[in-house]
Amino acid sequence: MINQENLYIQISKQNCVSMGLDPHGIPHPSIISNMDLKQRKKQYDEILSTINFFAKKMLFFVKKQPLVFIVTDDNATVLDMYGDEAIIHLVKQMGVSVGIQFNEEEMGTNSINLALGQNHPVKVIGSEHYHHHLSYAACYTIPFTYNNFNNLKGSLTIFTDTENANDIYLGMLSAIVDSVERELLLRKKNQQLFLLNQIMMKKTKNGIILTDSEGYIIDINHYIERITERKRNDLIGLPVTAIKFLAEYMYDTLQHEHIHEDIVIEFQEGTQQQKTIYLLDTLPIYDEKSALSGAYCQIRDITDMKNLEKKVITSEKFSVIGKLAAGFAHEIRNPLTSIAGFIHLLKETLKQDDKHIYYLSIIQSELDRVKKLVTNFIVAAKPDTPMKRECDIQNIIIEIVTLMESHALLCNVTIECSMPTEPIFLYIDAMQIKQVIMNLIQNSIEAMSDGGSILISIAETSDHNVAITIQDNGCGMTESELNQIMNPFFTTKEDGLGLGLSISYQIIESHKGSLHVFSEKGKGTTFTVILPKTIEKE
Repeated sequence: MINQENLYIQISKQNCVSMGLDPHGIPHPSIISNMDLKQRKKQYDEILSTINFFAKKMLFFVKKQPLVFIVTDDNATVLDMYGDEAIIHLVKQMGVSVGIQFNEEEMGTNSINLALGQNHPVKVIGSEHYHHHLSYAACYTIPFTYNNFNNLKGSLTIFTDTENANDIYLGMLSAIVDSVERELLLRKKNQQLFLLNQIMMKKTKNGIILTDSEGYIIDINHYIERITERKRNDLIGLPVTAIKFLAEYMYDTLQHEHIHEDIVIEFQEGTQQQKTIYLLDTLPIYDEKSALSGAYCQIRDITDMKNLEKKVITSEKFSVIGKLAAGFAHEIRNPLTSIAGFIHLLKETLKQDDKHIYYLSIIQSELDRVKKLVTNFIVAAKPDTPMKRECDIQNIIIEIVTLMESHALLCNVTIECSMPTEPIFLYIDAMQIKQVIMNLIQNSIEAMSDGGSILISIAETSDHNVAITIQDNGCGMTESELNQIMNPFFTTKEDGLGLGLSISYQIIESHKGSLHVFSEKGKGTTFTVILPKTIEKE
């Protein structure tokens, strides 16, 4: 009784007879063009490279056996062959080479055509071939379909002689096909992960850090390079303590598997020691067995958002002050003028030695103080529109220092300047900027009751701005004081009004600049005024 496999072979042989093929002749198979072959190999490139890897490993273990691996596409076109060069040379003499097609019409009964047609493993040994010159050959073929790679189909064949015929070759081919499928899936997942990693690590505007389970850095993105001012290759392999501002949270995640979300952290960076505020997230990373394999950290710069919040709050405060000023300034000034006039008349009627003149003088000074408060109150609520013109900022600083140097010396304070040799021109209201710088210098002098030094420096920044820095070694401020100094009426001075910095802040804002403060209690304070260098005439 003929088994199913022999039945396929017998039907194939009958077809060959019907087509008039000469069993004693040598077949001359069709061969596709080089361009067509190149396109097909490109289409199967990933599959061919993977089969090549596993086939060569298999050939290493059976290197004493005369085997040739043949890979075809779904049209039975040979795309590649692997094996001993001598055996491949012999096979080529039989008309088998890369680019030919194993169709039945030209190659007669063969395992490749049958396996692709029947879609299951097929072996054709010795005389089962239609052509007699293949009667010494044993061929084992397994078809493959890789659904995850565009449903690409093809076949993998082991070609040997009848003396080495062994059904174990079908098992070897099945193992290779299965291994190739797993490897292709793994490669595809790795490609997807690589793509996601590229998007996450390179395209995101956030800072990202990955560590292993021991806390050693395994990857960072360009954002972390920028804020740490260290190269990626220099940081990879170091413990996460190399990035101090996040080490505490990363180690907590690694040791206790805690997740941190929206942790606000801030630190000073850059030559101007500007404060940068970040939101930090950390989470543990687990492997496929749910074991901790590392930690992930992401930081997002929210400095602009925080600054905007402060501006909105400050703007609302000044808006309230403006409404109060508009409603009460006129009403307050009228009685003040009347009271001041009557005090002057009373002074005229009293003798010079009358003790009441002393009391009136006290009343007069307090009235002047109230009048000054009202004036500052109105200025703070609605500062004058800046009258901008082109000015050399260095000349302005020199004028201010010359004006205030004598007062500073009386307070045992020295003022030093560090400025570029070339002039720096800005489009500003010179009087308003003088008011700001003088106010900042006066604050520094008052912060050094026992004397000290003030360093004023001017530097051009990389973003086309000019930074004016006033640094002192005075008493400094606490973090709480630092957070409130721009608020109207907040002051650390006994006789201060708390409007100087508020007015300065508004003046700098009207110049499209910014005012930054860095201070430590007992160590001094640094004010940095940032003004745009580009001359813009409005």
